[in-house]
Amino acid sequence: MNIIETFQRWLRPVGKYDAAVYTDAPSLSGVSVGEQSALSSSAVWACVNLIAQTVATLPFRIYRKGANNNRQRLENNLDYLLNYEPSPDYHSFTFKELMTASACLHGNAYAEIVADPSGAPARLYYIPATQVQPYWDTETESVWYAIYQGDYRHNQPYMGLPAARMLHILGLGWDGLVGYSPIHLQRESIGLHLAGQRYGASFFKNGGRPAGVLKFPNKLSPEAKDNLRRTWENFHSGVGNTGRVAILEGGLEYSQLQINPDKAQFIETQKYSREEIASIFRVPASMIGAADPSDNVEAVSLEFLRSIQPWLVRWEMEINRKLI
Repeated sequence: MNIIETFQRWLRPVGKYDAAVYTDAPSLSGVSVGEQSALSSSAVWACVNLIAQTVATLPFRIYRKGANNNRQRLENNLDYLLNYEPSPDYHSFTFKELMTASACLHGNAYAEIVADPSGAPARLYYIPATQVQPYWDTETESVWYAIYQGDYRHNQPYMGLPAARMLHILGLGWDGLVGYSPIHLQRESIGLHLAGQRYGASFFKNGGRPAGVLKFPNKLSPEAKDNLRRTWENFHSGVGNTGRVAILEGGLEYSQLQINPDKAQFIETQKYSREEIASIFRVPASMIGAADPSDNVEAVSLEFLRSIQPWLVRWEMEINRKLI
């Protein structure tokens, strides 16, 4: 039985939200949010980088419990895989960073476990979360992983791996087998921050001036309207044109349309959205510039250590289950 026929007998994909989480979904702010587009949010980028790089800098050591509960470090092949070179394609820092970042963004991170002839782990190959779909095998009552060449919704699988051959780091999930996507579930907070960033960029692109209307006492032809609009934008749009004096002739008047950023509390809104995103990833807001940087450094550091501890425990438990 080939892999396609095998999947056809499986009853259902595992997990409640796995069928739609990789597509950008619209938010009430008008910005579509997905795992990749969310990284253009400076707050999301800062949080994911902070967590992933911190975890990647930590050594994953293996110890054996000896007499009197003394610990003896084992410098074996698995220690080399986890701390030096999990595969010929990348070193351990990149591997741990990729896996942790994927788990933060998608709720799941996957790596194929390739064994040597003796059955011991010999290679760990990172697989993007968008190319993996967990399935429940109704005959063996076990989880398998379908691997796809591209996005799993648009291609046929080309390989299936049993759970024992897949290192799977997952976040909070419905059934303990597939993690939720924080970006998918919290897209309103992230969309608000992205909308604020785009509004700020557009505001400065227009020379720091809100949108407005040019009023002319007489009727203009379509060509005259286009020429007037083009001339006005050439002289008064863009940061380099800020402060240029406008000369209005023939009864031409300018009226402001948009509310200005001060009245819209632009800075306060952006600060609030950064703090919201920091809370999603359980990162101290001051560590991503969203709160007073004069906060007690020791207290902030302890708070951050508590926030990444669950990720470290997830790594430890999965390594114990699948690699040792």
